[in-house]
Amino acid sequence: MRRFIITQFIAVSTVSMLLGQQPVVSTITKGNEIKLSPIAFGYNTQSLGGPGWDKQFFLDRIAELDPGNFRYPGGTVGNFWDWKTGFLDAVGLKYKVMGTPKEGPYPYKLESLKKVYDRSGGTAEPIYMLNMLTSNYEYQLEMLKYAQKIGLPVRNIELGNEFYMDDHPKNFNYLNRYPNIKDYADTCRIWVNKLRKEFPEARLAMIAINNPAGWTGANRERSREWNKTLIENMNGFDVDAFTFHNYAKNNFEDQTAEDLIAQTIQRVDFDGIQRGIPDKYPYWVTEYNFFTQDNKLPGLWVTGLANVVMTAQMISTPGIELVCFHNLTASSVSSVIYDSDTKIASGAVAKKYALSASGQGLKVFTRAQKDAKAVNRLIFNDNPVCKSRSRDYHALYGYLFTGADNKVLVVNFSDKAMTIDLEGLGFMAKTAEQVWTKSLYTPIVDDKSALSEIKKISDKRFTLKPYSVTLIK
Repeated sequence: MRRFIITQFIAVSTVSMLLGQQPVVSTITKGNEIKLSPIAFGYNTQSLGGPGWDKQFFLDRIAELDPGNFRYPGGTVGNFWDWKTGFLDAVGLKYKVMGTPKEGPYPYKLESLKKVYDRSGGTAEPIYMLNMLTSNYEYQLEMLKYAQKIGLPVRNIELGNEFYMDDHPKNFNYLNRYPNIKDYADTCRIWVNKLRKEFPEARLAMIAINNPAGWTGANRERSREWNKTLIENMNGFDVDAFTFHNYAKNNFEDQTAEDLIAQTIQRVDFDGIQRGIPDKYPYWVTEYNFFTQDNKLPGLWVTGLANVVMTAQMISTPGIELVCFHNLTASSVSSVIYDSDTKIASGAVAKKYALSASGQGLKVFTRAQKDAKAVNRLIFNDNPVCKSRSRDYHALYGYLFTGADNKVLVVNFSDKAMTIDLEGLGFMAKTAEQVWTKSLYTPIVDDKSALSEIKKISDKRFTLKPYSVTLIK
């Protein structure tokens, strides 16, 4: 474990305050160094609404985001997926389990995944979400073997999606295949033992729930008992990881930017959560974001900053192996690439193919995290506390990414410029790239909505702009 002790420049800070300048905020590392997987961050890629995998500008945008993983074909959609047509299967279409555009369909085949993989130079690693609801083992095995045939790696396999829910989707719910939790464990036993023989190097992950006790509804007994029952029935097979999904929630009709930030940070505070799963298993967070129906501020800059911190907090949490942001495209609330001209909060219209606020922020995050071997959270002395109706949170959140090149990512949620002391980070900082807006409520409608600059660092201190995400390297 590497720790960095950084001197507090008390005298300098005092003089700066007397002169009316920003005080220096010294930084120290906190906790253990967390090892990072090369595929730690990427995207859920449900794309029923388009814009279509034959659109070059869409592919260009994906390359710009530079994902480390790519969850194919998505979540709920994957439970009704026909990989040969690249669209919903007969059951999904018959029961209309998900909305489809009138101008579609937009096929999403393995060949599309191969385009992304090849263009990334082999760094956009597929995570195959198997259809264990309306398909069968033989058809899914055929998919995985076809993926290998066309040059895709098969190293990460996810065994279904959200079967702990007993009322979703409404028209054809998961009880049709798995009326009891044990039914899913029994099916996994068959599939896992066969997949081990076909793909001995692949990592296999089963479905879990982040916080079973949090499902308090009278009709949520299945969810509350899910993890416990699975572990009790995992005789005769084993997996390499468990998945869970993590969506921030909001109860305020008049949600503010400060509420959204606090609610997001609350969602990645895992202290006290009892999952009931042995510590030997890591987790794949294969979906996360703000819960769609709850977000009153879609498309505004605050969502970008909040999702950067949500992402960084999770991959710097012990036991979380990888995360997939929901979603690559499709909606005003969730997407990082707009699939059409889209009305967002404040009434502004974001342009088709524009990166959303989350897309703009996560693009900077990726440049910090890419190729890193480990991450340390940073804490800041005299870090201002920001208030909200949900909980208090700090103005600054920072992360030290180490590897061949060391980099620091810092988010400033406050309306004040904050000067940080860079000495002791373990490397000589040379440049800083900042992206910011003049307000947390700024709508991000195109590439010019957020301001950005790259500056050389000439001394041991650097000033963070208000409402900014900054990459220092």
